[in-house]
Amino acid sequence: MKCPNCGTELKDGSLFCPNCGAKLSNMANPANIGTAPSGDPAKKKSGSKTIIGFLSFVAILAIAVAVVVVYIKMRPVTIDLGQYVSVEYSGYDSYGSAVVSIDFKQLKKDYKDELKFKGDSKDLKKEYGKPIDYLQAQLTGELDTDEMLSNGDTVTFVWDIDTKEVSDNLNVKLITTDKTFTVEDLEEVESFDPFEGLVINYEGTAPNGTASIDRGSVSNKYYTESDYYFTLSKTSDLSNGDVITVTITSDDEDAYKLEFIEAYGVMPESVSKDYTVEGLDSWITSLDQIPEEGLAKMQQQAIDVFTTQEADFSEEWTMQDPEYVGSYLLVTKNEYTSYNHNYLYLIYHITVDYEAGSNTGSYDYYYGFSFSDLKLNGDGSFDVDVTHYQKLQRSISKEMVNENGWNGKKTYYFYGYETMDDLVKDYVTKKADTYTSETDIEQAAE
Repeated sequence: MKCPNCGTELKDGSLFCPNCGAKLSNMANPANIGTAPSGDPAKKKSGSKTIIGFLSFVAILAIAVAVVVVYIKMRPVTIDLGQYVSVEYSGYDSYGSAVVSIDFKQLKKDYKDELKFKGDSKDLKKEYGKPIDYLQAQLTGELDTDEMLSNGDTVTFVWDIDTKEVSDNLNVKLITTDKTFTVEDLEEVESFDPFEGLVINYEGTAPNGTASIDRGSVSNKYYTESDYYFTLSKTSDLSNGDVITVTITSDDEDAYKLEFIEAYGVMPESVSKDYTVEGLDSWITSLDQIPEEGLAKMQQQAIDVFTTQEADFSEEWTMQDPEYVGSYLLVTKNEYTSYNHNYLYLIYHITVDYEAGSNTGSYDYYYGFSFSDLKLNGDGSFDVDVTHYQKLQRSISKEMVNENGWNGKKTYYFYGYETMDDLVKDYVTKKADTYTSETDIEQAAE
């Protein structure tokens, strides 16, 4: 049977045409062809549109549901990896170590059913099998420090993951924030001073002083020849102010301390200590080291010797008071010499007046004394043997008018130098190869 309205083939017993919506019961009356079931053509068309709209809605809804299902299935799973990281500590305070671990077991339990591969992942499936196994293989990282730790220190775990690559292959968003931990529960270890009571003996005269350990001075119970011993960085050629480093091991400090802890249950505070050399006698090396009273003592000795031994002139000559000009200090360049480590030259200007009858005049020359091996004692006192001196002189002659002399003239002899330049050349310049020099004379001779 066909619909008399549109010609659509109908099933037996159909009440409405599925194509045009015409009510078949009215089809018996040809006059009703093309009209709505109520006999109103407008109502017939409205019913047809309603059914078509409903079917379209159902189709759209089905597509939407399918999209939602696909989205839910492939939506990114957010995983905060920090909650699966933990750190364990072991060892001694100051020498602790840290080991990091990732709880893969819990991670698998939480997300093995939620992770999916994206796109064509045949190679990944072949290599890793399951998505959770692929993820586990990507989780790498390390602590910023994991050795020589003390209680209260902090260590930070830093992830090393290409999160974009992982997200391209899995439906996952990884949170890889660095995670910081505080070190705790390391075993406390008692420490001691291995240098407690140590005395170093200094002997000799700088710069050739020596140092040695007074081994009986050490007062801690761990010191014996077998437990540890002392080594000095320098034992000879010492001067006051030099620094000597005393060590109890030549090994790595941290390794040695750990060995000591394991052997004795205690730890040395340090394996080295600096000591400043002091108390040595020292040779004078600069003029400002000579105290005023020491200089005055040498000046007095020079005047006493000169006036009693050198000023015994003939009756025609009278000496004025000697004038102190200044000094030169010579210091040996050979620090290993055993004598004449230094010289101090005291230079005087001498004026003598001449009178022989009606003949008068005056004469000027220079005279000097030297003292050697001046030194400062370990207690800071100045030491010089003033009886050990040298006269800086040579013979000079002066001819004066004197009717009692040969042809009305007489030659007189003095001991000294006509000029200070001549004196300096003989006693300073000639020693320039072996001694350095310093002077306090403002217009010193060169």
